[in-house]
Amino acid sequence: MIKIAIAVISSFIIAAGGYIGYKEFIKAKPKKQVSVPKEPENQVQQEEKNSFVKLNEREVKKILQHHIDGIFDVFQRAGKTYGWNNANPADFSKIRPELLKYATESFADTTLKKLAANYYCECDVSFKPDIEYDVRFSFEQNKSDELKTPHYNPLQK
Repeated sequence: MIKIAIAVISSFIIAAGGYIGYKEFIKAKPKKQVSVPKEPENQVQQEEKNSFVKLNEREVKKILQHHIDGIFDVFQRAGKTYGWNNANPADFSKIRPELLKYATESFADTTLKKLAANYYCECDVSFKPDIEYDVRFSFEQNKSDELKTPHYNPLQK
């Protein structure tokens, strides 16, 4: 009889343990998942576009000088290559693609086109400006690949 009592009690203990284990681990209520609201993709892309490293004034001045030097280097090389002078006027369409590496289309098609018409005049005029960066120099940077320098003064000699 004792053996039967031990077997019945053991069965209840095992059954109770199984039931508790089943209730705790298997049939447990799923945990609530916290959903993080997603930002619209275009807003994320806009933030990525707006997040760029802004340049300091020294870096902007260096870039500006590099572009000015590049523009006048294009003029010099083209003049030698094509033999442009008073008798053989410049053909702007030949240098425009090279100038677009240093200037916007609108600046190239207006200001630099006028400069090209006068640059090879064989006269005693310096067309390259000497820039004084310490007087009225300012710049704007709203994009990583765009700088605006609305104020800088060429030195008057």
